[in-house]
Amino acid sequence: MRGQLSLEAAESFGAELNGTNEVPAVNTTGKGLASVIYTANTNILEINLLATKLTGPITGIHFHKGAPGVSGAVIEDLKPFLIGNTIMVKFNPGAYIQDLRAGNIYINIHTDAFPGGEIRGQVSGIKGLHFDAWMTYDQEVPRVDNNTLALSMGFVTSTLDRLSYRILIDNPVSTITAAHIHKGNLGVAGGVVVDLSKGISGHSISGDSVVVTKDLLSDFLSGSLYFNVHSPTYPAGEVRGQIYRIARDGYSYDLCPQQQTPPVTNAGNASGSGMFAFNRDYDEAHMMVVASELSTPFQSAHIHNGPIGSSGPVVFDFGDKWLKNGAFFYYTDAFTASLANQIQSGTSYVNVHTTKNPNGEIRGQITKKPECAFQSAVVEVGNETFMIDVFPNPVSNMIKIKYEGSRALYQNSIVQIRDISGKLMVSKIISDPELTIDMTTFASGVYFIQAGNEVYRKSMKVIKI
Repeated sequence: MRGQLSLEAAESFGAELNGTNEVPAVNTTGKGLASVIYTANTNILEINLLATKLTGPITGIHFHKGAPGVSGAVIEDLKPFLIGNTIMVKFNPGAYIQDLRAGNIYINIHTDAFPGGEIRGQVSGIKGLHFDAWMTYDQEVPRVDNNTLALSMGFVTSTLDRLSYRILIDNPVSTITAAHIHKGNLGVAGGVVVDLSKGISGHSISGDSVVVTKDLLSDFLSGSLYFNVHSPTYPAGEVRGQIYRIARDGYSYDLCPQQQTPPVTNAGNASGSGMFAFNRDYDEAHMMVVASELSTPFQSAHIHNGPIGSSGPVVFDFGDKWLKNGAFFYYTDAFTASLANQIQSGTSYVNVHTTKNPNGEIRGQITKKPECAFQSAVVEVGNETFMIDVFPNPVSNMIKIKYEGSRALYQNSIVQIRDISGKLMVSKIISDPELTIDMTTFASGVYFIQAGNEVYRKSMKVIKI
């Protein structure tokens, strides 16, 4: 089997509109900027567009089919989505997505002075981590009052070392004198981390060589950066926009009996894993889960609301999506901002139920770091069994070895840790069901935990980081 790795994100495109792109070119100060996002699994096209400094009101705006420098026919009328000189819309597109992907679609904006088109921009694919942001006066902290509006967009390169950006400003109160990327969450004022002032050109600001440091990338991915544009009238900021990536917010989970409350001990080697991701608007989610060696037939599956170690109510039932040993699906209507917030807070878990364990056989907390970070083994002694859990795995300092079952089966057990060459690192005699061993001073690498007494032997691999 093989699976191709790809970014969990919609397809991203952008367009810069001006008069020189028209065929033939026209002389105008008008400009436009558009961010276009296509989600294939739900067939949703999102457009965020701003135009400024046109000769008059927009009389028409369309998608046309045509390569750069070539005039083409209208394939989508965007006028119904126009509000003033902006578009902010999601809709089901026509049969032109392959042309969009091929770069054969352009946006054309018409006015009375230029009925054939005043500004035009080719819609081109964006590689890397795409972002866009509407910049408004009411995002400033403290809030200011003006009629300035701006749209920004750009991307972090696939090599994660450079950032390109475009900002278009409409109706500024006075001359733009400075622009920056600041660090701060929405509603919080923060310090400057990147000066963009050299890229100012009238109503536009652009750049293609912002160096992306590890810290800047981390702040970008977490949504804690914002653009801020300054003027003499508003020296602290005239318009501001929080920078949000297009890539979905992704989570993963391991499913195991030990995460159940209380832990399930009759599930054998049942296990599973999965992922959950949703977009920035909280109106679309993608879920995958696969289970292995369930003890008895599948019964149901849900997302519950509850922190690690606690049981909670069902908030989403996806049992009808289950096929054979797992589920793979996208959904929109049933996904809510409330569920997204629960997942982001770490208080949601996946629970898979079987006929043998109707309250849940395997469970996994939905998190950035899967919680089944341990080895688990079922040991058979005659007609009886007990379990050995080793966690966390990988381990950075303290590792725990936990026995579950009849104590008579594992009494007088000796637990040893050996490195990959067989060198004995530590040896302990089990006196309680749970043993903690300090591996802080161990070198990074592979180790083997060997446990046994006169009736059983078991070996498990752990990774020291």
